[in-house]
Amino acid sequence: MGELYRRAAAAPAAVEIFLARFRGLLARRLGLPQKMPAARMAAAAAARLGLDQGRLQDLLEEADLAALDPATARASGLRLVRRLQDESRALETGARTKGESGP
Repeated sequence: MGELYRRAAAAPAAVEIFLARFRGLLARRLGLPQKMPAARMAAAAAARLGLDQGRLQDLLEEADLAALDPATARASGLRLVRRLQDESRALETGARTKGESGP
């Protein structure tokens, strides 16, 4: 799928889709708006779910940028999509224990 997005030069769209899905899952778990700033969402996730605030904030901010900037998306889009997928899966399945954070 990553190759398809690359050929179509649609890396920003791919990041945006996976970011929206992850933000939606996280927002539902936290009972907060999906469009909340990355820093506030990461702080809430750290407090309520025990996730690593800094790592989550970095992921959200980098994905926000890549969703808007083709150069950033080309450079790191596939890595971001994989991380967003991993984080989404962990939220859906509860695979992470309190205090544990993904790559």
